[in-house]
Amino acid sequence: MSIMPSPALPLTKPTHGQPCNGCGVCCKAIPCPIAMEVLDVTEGACPALEWDSEAGRYWCGLIRNASLHVPGLHGKPWADAILREMILETGAFGRSCDSDDE
Repeated sequence: MSIMPSPALPLTKPTHGQPCNGCGVCCKAIPCPIAMEVLDVTEGACPALEWDSEAGRYWCGLIRNASLHVPGLHGKPWADAILREMILETGAFGRSCDSDDE
């Protein structure tokens, strides 16, 4: 798994509302509100977007490996599970396509 996104888009983006397939279009277009808050980014691709070459898809690094991305949490993997649960409670991350971007 690499933290920097693969230059290739692995999958065709599903239509809005369809199940997420990990294409990464949404996170490449703009950071989500959580990334804006905890990573202090407001535009461009989310710096926490992770490419998983084995699975052939993108994943949210804040959900999978927050301690690798959030300043102040580096070297504290115990925070990963706590933040994962908090983030998943806030939205439908990875469940359905919420992007109108192409």
